[in-house]
Amino acid sequence: MLPALRLRIVIPSVARPSNAEEARSRGTWVFLSLPLVLALCLPFSSAATAAQNQDPPSCESARADLEKYLDTFSRACRRDSDCEGYYYRADACSPAVVVRKHKLAGKREQRLLALQQSAGEACTLKYRTRPACSPIPFRAVCRKNACVDAQGGAPPAEPASRPAAAFPFAAFPFATIRHACGPTDGPALQITLTKVANPGRDDARLFLTLYRDLPHPPLEKPRTFELERMQSGDAVRCLRPNACESAQRGQVVLEKFDGTGAEGTYELFFKDGSTEHGRFKAAWKEVREACG
Repeated sequence: MLPALRLRIVIPSVARPSNAEEARSRGTWVFLSLPLVLALCLPFSSAATAAQNQDPPSCESARADLEKYLDTFSRACRRDSDCEGYYYRADACSPAVVVRKHKLAGKREQRLLALQQSAGEACTLKYRTRPACSPIPFRAVCRKNACVDAQGGAPPAEPASRPAAAFPFAAFPFATIRHACGPTDGPALQITLTKVANPGRDDARLFLTLYRDLPHPPLEKPRTFELERMQSGDAVRCLRPNACESAQRGQVVLEKFDGTGAEGTYELFFKDGSTEHGRFKAAWKEVREACG
């Protein structure tokens, strides 16, 4: 026969006891058998163990929870300016969420951060075993009183590589090259492309600036300059005065560089989904500029 356990249950009282004898009398001694104690305690122990052993959410379920929360954001609008795109998803390869303009704060922000963290942790292995991604451009517009992405969340067409013949002189057939200053006032090369031979103040221009690992003439073999995050250069398109925009990514390939100028190709991608690509043959045209 299993022994009984002697337990004392103290029943609290609002009134303060007047002496030790009264305090002792407030306690009640109860005798419980061991099976009864185990029956009372095991459910709590099993619940705690189950909570500790609960499997973390899968990548798919964590992303689904995040998407479900993102669906609660308002998309109501009356004009395009009411809408904006936000990179709220935990995956850099996913498109932006186009909803009504807002500012996150308080519990809504905390909830979003928690779901982003959960999805990021659940999908860590999946994200690590694939190439890095660039943000997918979006164009937030109002259609039928709802904010939508006019680009459909699809990245612009970007062939892996193009033969030289696939790059015509395109919309900017005229080019010059000069020595310039880089972002930190270091040496750089700037190629200026225009649509006309003698551009005026209001004519469109395309600026390709290279400033990392610059070549020495003559160039022995083609050299590629990656423009994403200004790794080794950048590109700016100015279609009219005071209306310039930087390319989000792209590349410039120098095929020839010597005392007469430079030749090569460029391929640029902009936020609105538009692209610029073509060949250039640039002659030297130096402009006095002090760096540093």
